[in-house]
Amino acid sequence: MKNEVDYQEEYERYAQADAREQELHQQLHQEYDGQPHEYQDGQRMTFSNVSAAGYSYHMVSSKPGDVAFVFKLLGGIFMGIGALIIAVGVIVTYFMQQNYDKCTETTTAIVTKNIINDDTYTPVFSYTVDGKEYERKSSYSTNPPKHEVGDKVELHYEPGDPTNFYVDKAINLVRAVLYGIGGFFFVFGLVFLVIGINAKRKRQAF
Repeated sequence: MKNEVDYQEEYERYAQADAREQELHQQLHQEYDGQPHEYQDGQRMTFSNVSAAGYSYHMVSSKPGDVAFVFKLLGGIFMGIGALIIAVGVIVTYFMQQNYDKCTETTTAIVTKNIINDDTYTPVFSYTVDGKEYERKSSYSTNPPKHEVGDKVELHYEPGDPTNFYVDKAINLVRAVLYGIGGFFFVFGLVFLVIGINAKRKRQAF
């Protein structure tokens, strides 16, 4: 059986071990508080509070490609692409309208042919202005062809430059296509951004 001396020596050993543990904890607290510590699972932890009872860690992600980051990044990219396409649509339709406003005179033109471009058709118009005959191809192509050879159409031209003309206004189609694509990308990106923000909030709450 242990006598009083044995218990005293055992107590002192435990007390010394506890003192060394507290000293080690204090050193770790001073050296690593707030500093990242890498682990094999690809995450890192920071020492927040070190006590005699043990360590308290705060988990943070070390991967820039985590779910929240990726969704926010993709959201920003898609929203930027969408905004750019919409801006291009605004600029293009603005200049198209400016050109339409210049073409104030009208005449009758005849479709002389349809030029085949791979799988689309570009109509060619023949018309006369002030006794001079012009033959110009359209600035747009369609499939199937919008006009058949021999069709008579109303052609709008610029008085000072009859080679500047239009037959059918394509501004509404251009606006619909560019605004539609741009809006889709923007909304798609906004959804990704919201998902990323919510994912980050949930991770922080955890």
